[in-house]
Amino acid sequence: MKVLFSKITWLGVMMLLLALASCSDSEKEVPSKPVTKPEVNKPTTDNTKTEMNQTIDDFLAGYYLWNDEYKGMTRDLTIPYEDSYENFLQTTLMKMTTNKLDKKKNSNGKYALYSYIDRREKKAGSKALVAGVNHGIEKDDKEKSYGFNLMSIVNFIKEDGSATGDYGFVVQSVYPTSPASTFDITRGTFILEVDGETINANNYMTHYLELMQPTKSSIKLLISNDGTKEPEEVSLMATQVEKTPILMNKVIEEGGAKIGYLVYDAFEAGYDDDLLVVLSEFKKAGITDLVLDLRYNGGGHVISSMMLSGCLAGSACKSKVFQYYRYNDTRMKAVAETKKATGNEYDASVNYFYDLFFYDNYYGVNLASYDLSNANLYVLTTDYTASASEVLISSLRGVDVPVTMIGEKTNGKNVGMEVKEFDKGNYSYELAPITFQYYNAKQETVPETGMNPDYRIADWNDGYVNFGEKTEPMLEKAISLITGGGSKVADSRSISKVKVKPASLTLPQLKTHRPQGSLVIR
Repeated sequence: MKVLFSKITWLGVMMLLLALASCSDSEKEVPSKPVTKPEVNKPTTDNTKTEMNQTIDDFLAGYYLWNDEYKGMTRDLTIPYEDSYENFLQTTLMKMTTNKLDKKKNSNGKYALYSYIDRREKKAGSKALVAGVNHGIEKDDKEKSYGFNLMSIVNFIKEDGSATGDYGFVVQSVYPTSPASTFDITRGTFILEVDGETINANNYMTHYLELMQPTKSSIKLLISNDGTKEPEEVSLMATQVEKTPILMNKVIEEGGAKIGYLVYDAFEAGYDDDLLVVLSEFKKAGITDLVLDLRYNGGGHVISSMMLSGCLAGSACKSKVFQYYRYNDTRMKAVAETKKATGNEYDASVNYFYDLFFYDNYYGVNLASYDLSNANLYVLTTDYTASASEVLISSLRGVDVPVTMIGEKTNGKNVGMEVKEFDKGNYSYELAPITFQYYNAKQETVPETGMNPDYRIADWNDGYVNFGEKTEPMLEKAISLITGGGSKVADSRSISKVKVKPASLTLPQLKTHRPQGSLVIR
């Protein structure tokens, strides 16, 4: 597949999720409107917002996977854009009943959409092609941050199991070379106080938002790594941090094996060259096994998933189907038009469109040079593992490449989004509704309930151990399978000296421009 990237910016949202297609400037718009004219309420206010909603409405009527019900609805195009969760898209799609693969119930019992629209201030200029991978996708700008990528909230408990009334945050991941990492704050670090205040039910939200999205220039924290030493006070300065999806990579030598270990947090195509550097280092080191840590990877750009999958499968994937695609009924019947708009081929024997694996040529790079097919593959997963991450596992299994899954059941997102970008006023918008369902070469899709691991190991075990430590339960299980040694960490064993349990308090879903899901740019 090919694509024009000259006017594309890249965003994302946490929950959610694609392959790529070729088109000219004129083809970036919806290729054809449905024959049935959508029924809408006449707009009466704010021409800018109405024009934006009309753009969204046209795209949904033509592309949304459940567009039959959508076109039969009465839609209010006057709904103002408040934020990523209060707008025409969210309000309208949440009223639908047939879009069950898009509107899924979360662990808190509330429904949320994978489809999203995101907004940021418009930027001048266009993306330039660079050495290496030449698809034109650039890294996002650095962002003001203390370096925290993911954290959860816990209750501290007494020896008898009752709650002390105090809360704390426990760090799940930090960005490398960030202020937090400089002070040796890692996955597993407990935050006991923020700016001299203990954390309670009344102030936890304020402190959490400041930790994750700084408004101050600095913050003072009381931290503890495992409870065996006195808590330590540190001051962090908020700086411009590169939010790389490559959180850690190293080679572990154990029992005669050379194990490549990679923590990959999102399929961000702007980092494809960085990812290839890591794979090249693994290849030069002669790794015998690869542990790919996708436990917090919610997906992203499908081309990056295709690139990594091609490197892991090697020549076994050449000229083979990476994914099949099912679009809405209107597009499935219009084969010639859909082929032109998507760049997909069509297989009449199975009635699906499809993409082939990248191998010899990935936007100017020969992936054969990064072939790691000789390494046995182990993938670490949790419920965060979704979409393009699940695509990687499913697509490899579709061409009979063995994948051993360790951890928890995955998210179960078997649908993806085609992205449309447009400008209105001072803003650029990224519209990403669910437009297709995907299947591997064996025509198998990811179960809605998630993919079960081959070896079930809990991510949370009264705390977390830092990435790359041989005592981290999931990694230790992988090493034991590789070396043939017994696993020393039982699934139920506490790994922290601090007595805690997950708190029932709900942390907000944060806005982020990191790509999530299975994103295809049209």
